[in-house]
Amino acid sequence: MRNLISLQYIHPPALPENIIPREKLNSLLFINSGVPLILVNAAAGYGKTVLLTAYHQENSQSFAWLTVPANISSPSHFIEYIVQAIQLNHASFGVDILSYIENFTGKWNKNNIIELSTIFLNEAVKSLKFSLTLIIDDFQNLETEKNSEWIDILFTELFTALPNSLKFIISTRQTPPFK
Repeated sequence: MRNLISLQYIHPPALPENIIPREKLNSLLFINSGVPLILVNAAAGYGKTVLLTAYHQENSQSFAWLTVPANISSPSHFIEYIVQAIQLNHASFGVDILSYIENFTGKWNKNNIIELSTIFLNEAVKSLKFSLTLIIDDFQNLETEKNSEWIDILFTELFTALPNSLKFIISTRQTPPFK
């Protein structure tokens, strides 16, 4: 069954008018843009979102943006948000994964989550002809006790077989639980 997606979460926020340039941090992001995962980890108020928004605006790479809402409670809901974010630049992405989610009945378990991640990765290989960086902001909103098991399984699977065409930048207030 499909979940309701609020579009405000798949667009980067507007930059404040008077931001302090973060050249050193922007440079580190740019230098490391080829690695599969960049983790931006700091307490609330340190400017993670502003940094990533500025990086997004100053870069010519293809990006997708997701600010994690606090109400995500299943792997399918999370993947649907990611698919919607990617579809803003790659309209054909996500047909197979959304069909799988639509037809899924039952309870999420390790095997279903591995299957979900495999379909997602297959679509990334098939649909993303050019490199795409997925920025996931406020990742800590996913990190509840209820979500921790599926987050670990999903991200372990994604990062084990991540295609070269897909990169992640994750901003969070705490270190994510995945390995």
